[in-house]
This record gives sequence, structure tokens and C-alpha cells, in this order.
Amino acid sequence: MSLSKKETEEMKPHIDKAVEKCVGFHESTLVTTAMNCLASGYDRKKTTDKLSSLLETSKASRLAERIFEILDGMRNTQPKPSKKRHHESESHGGKKTKFEENGVVATKDQSTKEKSAKEQLSPNQIKDMMATAQKMIEERKKALSALRSSDTRHKGLEPPSVSVQRTEEKAKKIAQLQ
Repeated sequence: MSLSKKETEEMKPHIDKAVEKCVGFHESTLVTTAMNCLASGYDRKKTTDKLSSLLETSKASRLAERIFEILDGMRNTQPKPSKKRHHESESHGGKKTKFEENGVVATKDQSTKEKSAKEQLSPNQIKDMMATAQKMIEERKKALSALRSSDTRHKGLEPPSVSVQRTEEKAKKIAQLQ
């Protein structure tokens, strides 16, 4: 059975140590080859064959044995979810996710839901925020128009264009609607 990417990454430090014990030094090619064999779902014999292309056959077989001991140890320590249905879970009315079965994770989920509920703004708060934002926009526009008018005086150009006046009128209408 092939392993997922997550499972192979969890095993990498253990395989790294096994390679160092077997060979006597860190060899990244052996580690990557072993990881690829596990990810591909190779058995002991096939893994030994792959490793023997990089090592002596006796060392390759010892390393393969060590790798599969690590794999068996990892599989035995990880709890497998039961595939049988329990009548207790049906009586609750809804499906339980993996996270709800574990109390620690469920409390984290509940606390994030509570935080998001607290962070939601009321309609009045949203209106106030929009009003202050509109005021700030109006102030900035006035400052820009003042700068433009002072620049036009210096350059001898016309006062602000019609489009600027239209945008100011639109902003005023928006502010009045809110």
C-alpha cells in the first residue's frame, strides 16, 4: 500500500536516522530513494532491489528491513478510525467529523466560531464606518482640489474640470443617502 505525501514526510527524519546508522553517514540519495519506494508502495523485496543499486546488497537488505520496521511502528502508533457504524453516532442526528471526535480540536473550532461571531459588525456599525470613510474621502478630495487650484493659479490654467465637479457631486449624494 502506498503512503500519502504527509505520511512519507512524517517518516523522513526516522528514515534519515536509519540511513545514518546503516551506512555510517548521511546520504540524501538513499533517503530519497527510500522515500520514493514508500510513496510508490513497494514491498521489502522491491525496496531492497532499488537500494541495492546504490549500496551493497547486504546493507541494502538491512536498510530495507529497518525502513519497514519504522513503517510498521508508525502504522501501529497511529490510531485507525473504525469503519463500523455505531448506533450512538446515529442517535445524535448528525454526522460527526473526525475533528469533533477529538475533544481538543473541537474546542478550538468552537472558540474560532465564537470569535467570528464577536467580530461580526452590526448594521449600525457598518453605516458608521461607511460615513467616516465618506468623510475622509471628502476631506481628501477637498485637499486635492485645493492643491489643484493653487497649482492652476501658479500655472495660469483653468479651475478644476467638470469631471472633478461631477465626482464631488456624486460623493455628496452618496453621503446623503447613507
